[in-house]
Formats: sequence, C-alpha cells, structure tokens
Amino acid sequence: MSDRRTFLSTAAAAGAALGVTPLAGAHVQEGGPLRIGLVGCGGRGTGAAAQALRAEPNAVLVGVADPFQDKIDRCLQGLAVSDVADRVKVTPETAFLGLDGYQKLIAMQPDVILLATPTYYRPEHLEACVDAGIHTFFEKPVAVDAPGVRRVLDTIQKAKETNVGLLGGLCWRYDTRMVDLVKRLQDGAIGDFVALDSIRHSDYERTLPKRDEWSDTEWKLRSWYNLIWLSGDFIVEQFVHDLDMLCWAKGEYPQSCIATGGRINRVGEANGNIYDHFACVYTFGDGVTMHATTRQQPGTPGKYRNLVYGTKGTSDLMKFQITGENEFRNRDRGVTQMHQAEHDVFFAALRKGETPNDVDYMALSTLCGILGRDAAYTGEEISWEQMLTSNKQYGPDTVSSMDQQLEVPPTPVPGKTRFA
Repeated sequence: MSDRRTFLSTAAAAGAALGVTPLAGAHVQEGGPLRIGLVGCGGRGTGAAAQALRAEPNAVLVGVADPFQDKIDRCLQGLAVSDVADRVKVTPETAFLGLDGYQKLIAMQPDVILLATPTYYRPEHLEACVDAGIHTFFEKPVAVDAPGVRRVLDTIQKAKETNVGLLGGLCWRYDTRMVDLVKRLQDGAIGDFVALDSIRHSDYERTLPKRDEWSDTEWKLRSWYNLIWLSGDFIVEQFVHDLDMLCWAKGEYPQSCIATGGRINRVGEANGNIYDHFACVYTFGDGVTMHATTRQQPGTPGKYRNLVYGTKGTSDLMKFQITGENEFRNRDRGVTQMHQAEHDVFFAALRKGETPNDVDYMALSTLCGILGRDAAYTGEEISWEQMLTSNKQYGPDTVSSMDQQLEVPPTPVPGKTRFA
C-alpha cells in the first residue's frame, strides 16, 4: 500500500533522479507562503495548478497568463470549485491576457511558475523564468525542433549554475511502480536487452474549425495541436511519453532512426499539416533496435503497449510485469497518482532547501521524438548527431501579435521534403 507519505519517503528513487543543490530564497525553505504562477490556462495547466497547490499546503496561486480570455475564465472557474479553491488568490489585475502575459507574470516574481502552453513557446518561456531566478515546472515536450532543444539544454545548464529548481512533465518517471520496474530492468532482471517495442494507437481527433469571430492568427494559435510548428506533431507532443519510458529503461538514447508516416484521415484545413501515423525503427549504439509505431485515426481500434525483450525474459512496462527467469508483477493500485507525485517530490525538495534539476532527459526525449518525426517526413535515415545539430527551424522566431501573418507550410512529403 502506497500513500503520499510513503511515496515521499521512497522518492529518492524518483529523486535520486533529482540532482540537488542549496536553494536560493530562504523563505521557501523556511516554510513561508509559496507564491505560484501559471502560464497556459488549458486543461493541463489547470490540472498542474491544482496539483501544485495540493503538493504544498502553504502555497497560493497568485497569477495566471494566457493569450485567450475564455481559457483564463474556464481555468479559474474550474479551480474555484476544486478542493484548493481557498488558495486561489488570482485577481483581475493578476490574470494577464495576451501573448506577453507571461512576462507580466514573471515580473510579479512568484516563487514557482508552471508552464503548460503549446510546445512552441516552451524554450522562450523557460529561458525567461530561469533568467528571472524562478523555480519552474514545465510540461512535455520542450521544443518543436532541434534549435529549440539546444536552447532548452542551455537553459537547464544555466538553471543548475544559478540554483533554480526545475521539474519536467514526463510524469511516468514519478510513478513508483514504473520507477521500481525500471530499476529491476537496469539491474538485469531480463538480462541483456535484445529489442524494445512501443505501440500507441488511438482514434484521437482534435480538429478545430475556424470561427468567424477569430482572426486567422487566433485560429491557428487555438488549433495549435494540428500545426507542426506549434505542437511538433503528435509523435513529439504525445508519443514522447513512450519514447522516454523505453529510453529510460535502456539507459541511453538511440544513435539513428529510419521511419515512415503520413496522413490519411487528417485531411483539410482544420487538420493543419500534421501526420496521423508514424512507424519508426530506432537503433542504439549496441545494435539493439526499438520499434515504435503510433497513429491517431478516428474509427480505428486502440492498442497501447511498451515491451522490452531480454535474454532472460520480457517486461511489459504498462502492466509493471516481468516474465521469464525472474517473474514479477506489481499490482499495487494505491500508488500516488503520477501527475500529483511529481509535484509532491518537487515541492518537498524545495522546502528542504534543495533545487531539483535533473531534467536533461526532458530535452533528450523530445529530441528522440523529433528524430523519428523528421526521419518520417523526409524518408531518410537520420543520425542522433545530425538531428541534434540540425538548424531546421519550424515556425517564426517569435509570435508577438494576433495580427501577425503566420504561414502554414504544406504537409511534409517523403522524397520531396529534405532533411536540414
């Protein structure tokens, strides 16, 4: 049986995962009120705000920021009827509307900021938070292209040097069952790894037809999931969880990838320019391969699994199970919910005077998704080094106005789209 207290007592596993250094800002350690700000008021941002407040009983939400008023309103209305309603202290003056709202929120100097915007904004927003010395939770993934990944890696290093705490949103790393299973695999429970396999198939659809009252720019920003430069495509935006899980188990990232993909169901303007299926073969330095397929096609059956094959057995990660020479299955259902657990660990560390900051994997797992995506887009086999050093940029340098003209490139076509 696992509850929050036992989770925190065993969090050295998810928290040996946390490199720590002395914390700047003594009042955080001493137990004074923690002031939290939220950037990105969609469903994930609203959930993160509630989880942060639950993690720290003496925390208050003092400000929010989003480009859209209806998102701000829905977020605050949801929190107002939640179990943390009494600690939501946002006023009309601290609900910042607009593309520059995050800057106004940062100027309030909250102790912690939560970043839950579309992926495109992450490198810019994270850098601004770290430059301001603010501890930050940032959702996955971290960027839509390699230049963005490199920028985030630089920001993570800067945070380490300046004692700014960071928490990443790849939440499976905080599920106690998964932490235990991965440790068993890395300790040799299935022997040497032979192959890895991931399937994530669903009928998920997220179209957003344009409305007359929206400008073209507003519609594109609202329909961010369907645009490569805003989401990174769904292999990066969602499948990153599974790629991260398997690379974590393997203890390394692949050296190359060859892939295929395209769009069959996602057609028309409302579906933007992203694909609806990918099939990737990643190769690690020791020759082991990871087969990873994902699709989002309405009307199709779902299938979800992550398997690791070894010389002594097989592990089904989603069942927390090992078969073979060292049979094992974790059936514990009392575990702390992983989205909550990551905040529990983070805020507990801050209160102890530590700055959690082992989040390089957030950037590297994002790059793994980008590698598979660009291999599919181009039809080329791409090495990890080629991807990491690529200067291919998706989207504009910045989006500063709702009147800004935002072009949508055509959907990539293998054989015509070239790797850069």
